[in-house]
Amino acid sequence: MRFLNEDQTHVYGECETCKKKYKIKRKDLDISYDGYKMKHGTVCSCGAVLKRIKGEVETKHCPECAIKLAQIIEICPNCGHDFDKAEVDLEKRKTRIFLISLFSFFGLLISLSGIIIHQTQNTNQTESQVEVDAKDAEEMDEEEKGEMYLVDGEGKYLGQLISDQTAPNSIFNTLGDYGMESSNMSIWNKSGVYGDKSSDVSAFNESAENPPQILYKGSFVAYVSKNRDLGKLTIDPDSIKKWIEDQGY
Repeated sequence: MRFLNEDQTHVYGECETCKKKYKIKRKDLDISYDGYKMKHGTVCSCGAVLKRIKGEVETKHCPECAIKLAQIIEICPNCGHDFDKAEVDLEKRKTRIFLISLFSFFGLLISLSGIIIHQTQNTNQTESQVEVDAKDAEEMDEEEKGEMYLVDGEGKYLGQLISDQTAPNSIFNTLGDYGMESSNMSIWNKSGVYGDKSSDVSAFNESAENPPQILYKGSFVAYVSKNRDLGKLTIDPDSIKKWIEDQGY
């Protein structure tokens, strides 16, 4: 018998003598690696013995024992390797690898986005810095600088110490030269020398040796600093508003 075609349930062939077509159930066939063999005693109506379905059959090798098998074999008769299960496991591994790669990719994108956003914010902060002209406190009149005020180690005026947030020079006036977070003369500017965590003149640097000073009518009162090694005459910048209110200003 000559092989013609096959599907999931049947194999199709024809008698090589009379050309009669046959549709044979797979269960009625013995399967070998190189073709299909008919079971005993099958005879065509023309009298020819249909001993075998001849034809090319797709083959594969068992990954466990390397034996050559017909493509449709699902379990290796030599070692018991299950092709269907192996294929499912392979698909699962591929899916897992794909998901890991996908999550890694998105994780990388998120990280890069964070870096870009951070850099953009830093750039915007730098670009939005408000430059206020530095003034020498000694050259300012008393009404302008107030009774109690802040200066740096060189005597540059850093704002009036008064809780009134509408006072023009108050360090708590968020629209004023010494209270806005973008002013170069404000201790609240985290990117400025008086408000960052690395400058030696910053109120927020825990190691600063020359932080801003509180003066009352020109006389030293205390430091405004996170550095606790400066002694008792030091006020934490995060507590400065309460301290000022306690003094009645």
